Amino acid sequence: MTAGGRVRRLGARGPAAIQILRLEGEAVRSFLERHFRARGTGRGAVRFGDLVADGERIDEVLLRIESEEAVEIHHHGGAAVSARIRAICETAGLPEDSAEGWDPALFPDARTDAVQREALAGLSAAWAEEAALFFLAASEGALRLELEALIALLREAEHRNVGAESRLATVLGRSAFGLAMSSPPRVVLAGSVNAGKSTLFNAICGRERVIADAAPGTTRDAVEARVVLAGYPFRLVDTAGVREARDPVERLGVARALRERASADLVLEVGRADEAVRRGEIPTEPAAGGGRIPVLTHVDLLSEDERVRLAELAPAAVAVSGRTGRIEALAARLVYHSAFRGPAVRGWAIPFTERQVREIERAASLMPSDPREASRVLEMIVTGAILPG
Repeated sequence: MTAGGRVRRLGARGPAAIQILRLEGEAVRSFLERHFRARGTGRGAVRFGDLVADGERIDEVLLRIESEEAVEIHHHGGAAVSARIRAICETAGLPEDSAEGWDPALFPDARTDAVQREALAGLSAAWAEEAALFFLAASEGALRLELEALIALLREAEHRNVGAESRLATVLGRSAFGLAMSSPPRVVLAGSVNAGKSTLFNAICGRERVIADAAPGTTRDAVEARVVLAGYPFRLVDTAGVREARDPVERLGVARALRERASADLVLEVGRADEAVRRGEIPTEPAAGGGRIPVLTHVDLLSEDERVRLAELAPAAVAVSGRTGRIEALAARLVYHSAFRGPAVRGWAIPFTERQVREIERAASLMPSDPREASRVLEMIVTGAILPG
């Protein structure tokens, strides 16, 4: 390390991942005083704000503060923003270190705490602010502490199983929230040909990921993108319009669309607002897996009277305009209908991997008949050991 300090890049690479820079050394304090502007008055270990330079805002960031000489900067910006931040660090006496990735020496507990290792892995792969905050909180050990408390309770002969079942049931009841952070919900755009799915897909993504054209059958295959809605991570899937098709390639696209619909966590049933008003009914699709949210596009083409008529006709539908970007209400509806609706608080004990949930369910089934074996299963969750059977 140089006299001033160093910068290391941590976590996953790629434009969709949260970028993480670790700053170490005596120059860290002066760097933050000059370049970090906090939002709010928080003084804890995790702070939110903006990085600035030469009077310009570079990016919004999350700081994880270990000490005055050791902080992590988590930001959404891609390679160009990350390079700019590293250049500013170097000017401030914090040159980049060639070593990359998580350093086990920085997290001594991670060598024995499997839950913390999983939380740090989730943090390195997170691409949304709420996910990064969740995994940061999870790495502090709330789930481990609750499991250890249950282990101690189950091993006390006089008080064995008193309250343990209900406490474990409470932990399991939060698992949908945690699993959604590790494996974000898949949202499939479905509907008839030329309903505006691809234009809506591009509007939600914030950039042109698929060709949006008035010609029917433009989308022949499913296209998936990672998106952030209201701070939460989602996987968005655009599919071919469903109709009777003669073209064999288009028929394959329709079949793929139906499969995607059946396996989705949420389905946006997309139709045109102007056609709904003209016909006096909302276009409907066959029931699919997951929740269904009716979405009517091209609302910008309606007159005021037609919009009033649409509200009377389809009070449960979300009216949007893919071209003008009116998707805030749709984002709120998606969060409401997903596992992110809660109830869950980041500081709670929340399982967030399939391994954790599977073993907690196993411990819950053992608890009434063999509480000591249940305690052993819970202990294996923390240590990461594999039990037979």
